[in-house]
Amino acid sequence: MKKRSMIIFYILFATLLIAQGENTLKFAIGEWNPHTGPNLPEYGVVTAVVRKACLEAGLSPTFYFFPWPRAEYLVQKGEFFATFPYLRIPEREDFFYFSDPLFISKLIIVRNKDSKRTAGFNIQGK
Repeated sequence: MKKRSMIIFYILFATLLIAQGENTLKFAIGEWNPHTGPNLPEYGVVTAVVRKACLEAGLSPTFYFFPWPRAEYLVQKGEFFATFPYLRIPEREDFFYFSDPLFISKLIIVRNKDSKRTAGFNIQGK
């Protein structure tokens, strides 16, 4: 139900923008290779997904790169429509709406089994 409500919200918001003749969305984003980056093809894989979603909704996205804290600040001030990818944390919930996750990632540590330096680490019980 929550996911459906968010989709309806974004569709209504996009419709409102189009009705007002404003179909350009400005995104303030940071660099996080390979997800986002000014020197990556299509500005990164996540940026490509966001661009395609905007175009499918009849919206024209533009992407501007800033350091992460500045990107968040510019969206909070209302100078930019949105930023991504960000973690949903309680400190941000008073200021921002959050979409469903753009992607799900699992970060892991790979270590040499024979290393004496990391022998005391308990990684997944091994």
